[in-house]
Amino acid sequence: GEAYGEGDLRLVSVVAGQLAAYLTALHLYTQAQLGLRLRDAVLAMVSHDLKNPLAAIRGYAQLLERLLGRLDETVVPDRERLVRSASGITAGSTKMARQIEELLDAARLGAGEALELRRRPVDLVALVGQVLAQEAQASGRHRLRLEPAVPSLVGEWDPERLERVVANLVSNAVKYSAEGTEVRVWVEAEGGEAVVSVRDEGIGIPAGDVEHVFGPFRRAGNVSGRIRGSGLGLTSARAIVEQHGGSIDVRSEEGKGSTFRVRLPTAAPNGGEEGNARPA
Repeated sequence: GEAYGEGDLRLVSVVAGQLAAYLTALHLYTQAQLGLRLRDAVLAMVSHDLKNPLAAIRGYAQLLERLLGRLDETVVPDRERLVRSASGITAGSTKMARQIEELLDAARLGAGEALELRRRPVDLVALVGQVLAQEAQASGRHRLRLEPAVPSLVGEWDPERLERVVANLVSNAVKYSAEGTEVRVWVEAEGGEAVVSVRDEGIGIPAGDVEHVFGPFRRAGNVSGRIRGSGLGLTSARAIVEQHGGSIDVRSEEGKGSTFRVRLPTAAPNGGEEGNARPA
């Protein structure tokens, strides 16, 4: 039986408006979270479904390379051209396999999971040399030079994921550099750590973008829309390096090039137990 005035009506209207805005925001947030979970599930499913046929393609290409290597030109005309073509298929499928693994890791990290490392003794100098050889085979447009300070550098790392880190840095250096320029890679030991540095003579990163290039789906302003890329490579590289207990950074000057540096402890934490490195 109590009467309400204009002041009461204004107060209730303000509260109702704020409540409506809150409920709308809550609904949008819930829908966004569902969308992200669905995206990660689809991403993981598609990536897994792509791995098997891609492995078959790579296997057949490698088999063809070996078979052609046993024959001469009198048996197979243009044998050298066929060998180069098969090598190109192998290199391309290897690169695609790395990209699929990046997508899988992105899905795992997006779901809040830590990456499970499969550590074993790895010679970092040999691994980097192998990556450079593969990149030279796939591209051939740049001078790739390895400058190891030591003949070998062995540590307890996940070789497949570490190879992906180095391959990502080297392929980025090639992608963002003019044809004919040089990409130099150093491998050295420093204070109980292994250090890999990749330097290019490319377009560089704008000063305002340097601190953001390791973020998911983030790319420098001077390449976005001009040079293709997923924006996941450096994010994946940082996650892998940090999972190993290491660090990655970049120094860059726009128009002059970039140097990415990876630091890795040579010994595994906790006696080398799998999957126990700090989460990225």
